[in-house]
Amino acid sequence: MNFKNIIVTFSLICSLFVVTSCSEDEKEDFNYISFEKKTINFGVALNDTDSFDVKVYASNTTGESRTFSVDVVEAETTADPQYYSVPATFTIPGNANEGVIPVTVTGTNLGSGVKIVLRLTPSTSVYTNSNATASSDKVTINVTEACFQNPVNLAFTFDSYPEETYWELYQGATLYASSAAGDYTGQSTFSQLFCLPDGDYTLVVYDDYGDGISSPGGFMLTSGTTTLASGGGNFGTEVSYNFTL
Repeated sequence: MNFKNIIVTFSLICSLFVVTSCSEDEKEDFNYISFEKKTINFGVALNDTDSFDVKVYASNTTGESRTFSVDVVEAETTADPQYYSVPATFTIPGNANEGVIPVTVTGTNLGSGVKIVLRLTPSTSVYTNSNATASSDKVTINVTEACFQNPVNLAFTFDSYPEETYWELYQGATLYASSAAGDYTGQSTFSQLFCLPDGDYTLVVYDDYGDGISSPGGFMLTSGTTTLASGGGNFGTEVSYNFTL
């Protein structure tokens, strides 16, 4: 190898060293944040208010506190805004790479479950990437009613006239829950979860026309693997079932 080739080779090695050093410096300064999980499941008791922390991690650690923004993705969120709260910003303390977003939820109007979708807000100094392998710039929080008593599920499969079917659930002589004729117009199925205290109950199923729910339609009330009531067919205007929890 002549002297000219040695010079060229040396120059290439020096250039590669400079590029590598720059890349390492950029990587060290790279400010990337992500949620710990893509999905969080959270249960809250009926009409109670509870809070939990959504964890966020940064790719680097600095000596100063850092504040970031978070948004609720309204187009993907089904929870009623009046029953949850999420701060607009959160802070990662100095000399740390972990921050938390406190989310507060009230167990009202949950139905069979709702979701809250949060998104980290990128900026000129913060990078997020929803296509990242290990994490995402969005998290979906699935909120359901936590039941510490007796979980009970009422399920219907309607016939060709779902608008004729309605029901009432009594706790003793007190009406606990109900529907009205016409509530299920256009639906083929319906289910509702209850969290019931111990006691005596009565389920009454009505048919507004007076011919019941034609097969293969029907209804079933269950608690875990136990069937508390079930029926269908031509039961006339109404049919009732008593059960104890």
